[in-house]
Amino acid sequence: MNIREPGSSDIPGLVRLRNQLWPSCYEDHANELRSYLNGRSSHIKKIFVAGSQGELVGFIELNIRSYAEGSSNNAVPYVEGWFVEERFRKNNIGKSLMQRAELWASENAYTELASDVEMDNIHSQEVHKRLGFLEVDKIICYIKKV
Repeated sequence: MNIREPGSSDIPGLVRLRNQLWPSCYEDHANELRSYLNGRSSHIKKIFVAGSQGELVGFIELNIRSYAEGSSNNAVPYVEGWFVEERFRKNNIGKSLMQRAELWASENAYTELASDVEMDNIHSQEVHKRLGFLEVDKIICYIKKV
């Protein structure tokens, strides 16, 4: 399994993976990825992809947030998206992607890596803990139109 940064030829495969994690409009994902590859994305700082025999099977996306629960730093690499296709799970691909993200953070003088999961995604919570993340908070967010 090869963990690397994506190129423009990876956009279709990466859009396919992103649509599985965040079902949305194909063009929105494609436009966001093109902006990233052109160095103009304000939402994505770094992406790593996992490939097997010319096919993308997973990815991790990071951004730098000025605030992350549990951190006192004012610039924290944040895992905005982390996904491995179901048929490739349990092969340490997710772990390898996260380790590559940690290495990138360390190489860029960051001391922490933050992430979040949905409250009902117990599997992801367990995986984060197995990979050394500490649970620092649980929140339920609300919004009301006025």
